Amino acid sequence: MRDRGWKYYPALKVAIALAIGIATAQLLHPPPAFVFGLLAIAALLLALFLWRNPSVAGLAALGLTTVSGMLLMVLQHQSQTPFPEGMRIARSELIGRVKQQPIIRQNRVEFVVECDSLLFHNASVAPDCDVLVRLYDTTIGGLALLPSVGDHISVTGTAAAPSAPVLPGGFDYASYLRSRGIQLTFTPTNANALWIFREDDIGWFERYAVIPVQQAARDFADQHVGGEEGDIIRALLIGEREFIDAPTRDAFMRTGTTHVLAVSGLHVAVIALGLFVLVSWIPHRGWQVVAYALFIGYYTLLTGGAPSILRSALMAVAFMAARSLGRVSRPLNTLGLAALMILLVWPHYLFDIGFQLSVASVAGILMLYGPLHKRLMLRYSYLANNRFIHAIATTFIVSFAAQVFTLPIVLYHFGYVSLVGLLANLLVVPLTSIGMAVGLIGTIFQLLGLGLIANWYGAAAFLVISAAEWVVMFFASHRFAGLEFPPIALVGMIVLSALVLFLALAQTLRQYLLRTLVLAIAVWCVMLAERIADPLRNDRLAFLIPAHEGIAVATAVADTVRVYGCGRDAADSSLFRYAGESLRRRVGASTVVGVVLDSALASTGHAVLCINQHGPEFGLMELPIIISQTSRRTPGMVRAFNAHFLQIPAAMMLDSTLVLRHDGERWGVNE
Repeated sequence: MRDRGWKYYPALKVAIALAIGIATAQLLHPPPAFVFGLLAIAALLLALFLWRNPSVAGLAALGLTTVSGMLLMVLQHQSQTPFPEGMRIARSELIGRVKQQPIIRQNRVEFVVECDSLLFHNASVAPDCDVLVRLYDTTIGGLALLPSVGDHISVTGTAAAPSAPVLPGGFDYASYLRSRGIQLTFTPTNANALWIFREDDIGWFERYAVIPVQQAARDFADQHVGGEEGDIIRALLIGEREFIDAPTRDAFMRTGTTHVLAVSGLHVAVIALGLFVLVSWIPHRGWQVVAYALFIGYYTLLTGGAPSILRSALMAVAFMAARSLGRVSRPLNTLGLAALMILLVWPHYLFDIGFQLSVASVAGILMLYGPLHKRLMLRYSYLANNRFIHAIATTFIVSFAAQVFTLPIVLYHFGYVSLVGLLANLLVVPLTSIGMAVGLIGTIFQLLGLGLIANWYGAAAFLVISAAEWVVMFFASHRFAGLEFPPIALVGMIVLSALVLFLALAQTLRQYLLRTLVLAIAVWCVMLAERIADPLRNDRLAFLIPAHEGIAVATAVADTVRVYGCGRDAADSSLFRYAGESLRRRVGASTVVGVVLDSALASTGHAVLCINQHGPEFGLMELPIIISQTSRRTPGMVRAFNAHFLQIPAAMMLDSTLVLRHDGERWGVNE
């Protein structure tokens, strides 16, 4: 009988308690004095229980761990330089060291700088953080001035602190950056504003052991695989998935196979299996563990040390160490130990989406796969007797277990459920695993200078990844590939997570089936409740969205979201795509349309109705709105064409999105 006793999972208990404390501090932002007071009380209670009632001292110890998690988060907030959300500092100077190779995107170049100091208005600060630099100069001359990893640079431009989501239910980009240790973004004036005053400041290990292998992987992907398949191989090998185009990433998202593009437990499993075979030739088990840990650590450095990779690497080393010591390895406790070690060093990783999905998927496989697989094999013997059917059933159960446990997190962050994920993963996971293994071998030959042999492996990798991409595109092309909802609230995620755990504790196949049905009904109820309580469920809405200089106006009418931008520049090129797409998903529309308002549109009556081309003023056709270059600084009602319009100044400045609703007669703020 499977033992569920908590006493066998000490690391898991401590990790959960620590995570609760970190989350509490993040939500409530308690003052340090209050947390220190709680810590003293918890310590006194622990001492008292150890003396009077040792049987309940464990609960006091968990309480002390929870308060310690709060203290970790509070201290991290205290150590960071406080930047107001949405802060912008023009004519500032950033001095620091480049720690990430520049990435060339469609309209900009991005790289991360480890900040030494930030100078502005005859003052300076030395924030202990990273800065994301976005250079909107992709000319040949601009690209020639780009720095490399290890260069110390000075660059002038505009510093900004990311703000909370400006769109209702939109992606929290500020939290995403903070989970990567980035507190500021910086936009240089141009490429000439960047000056490299010290080059190539990197350690010998990174210089001779990390960067050459990363470059060999890039060369193998570009020269011997090529195309979109080469970009996917690059993502599989070293985690650089920025080069995969948006339609391909969207197709992987729609089919529930995005996890194969992010370096995660799947990739570490491939590496760990190969390393296990290699180190098994070492006679002494202790040296096997040392060699195994060194190679896993090296692979973690190669792939950038993302939270999901750290979790997988720590678990792999822990399993190997337990095997070497002859100890019984409890996978759930090992997962808790890996999460605990990560959160003790980087508590903000708890809010990293990759870390959450990685831990949840592994927990699902560990808690759900084993018992469900055992009962299915006992009930249906033909599943176990036929190797091919058994392999398919095993892959299906693993995928089901991982997707069920990640379902609440996916609904909370993305509001999307893939209906073809189980089937797509049956083919995509094996194909990408083979492609990654072939790519690793090809990279080794590329590193050794054996380009001809690397080319053979490149051709094999191309064929395998092409097949995986075809499968993804085939499933994504279907209309019912998935269901899209507005993201659910935190309470809904907690309720669904409790039901997922309830499902994992089932004892019979009938219980598994009934509890899965209960979970599906609960998902539908949560979605329905969110929709009923949604203040944006009404039609005929207008959104005033903060933009680079002024605002943009979006309307939601008749299942279509239209975003109107007033003379957008390159820095706001993502306005229509991201703002419009976020609003479309948020209000449940099916179509998004972007319109740039400019005096040149005076003759294009199908897009907008130009009221006063000397203004310019534009009247929107689906709602009584006029966008104008007026001296007015707040929206107000005006009369035109024998009707009342809401006049919105294009130069109006907002910190967050303002939602207005038109009831057919007048405008009002949508609470």
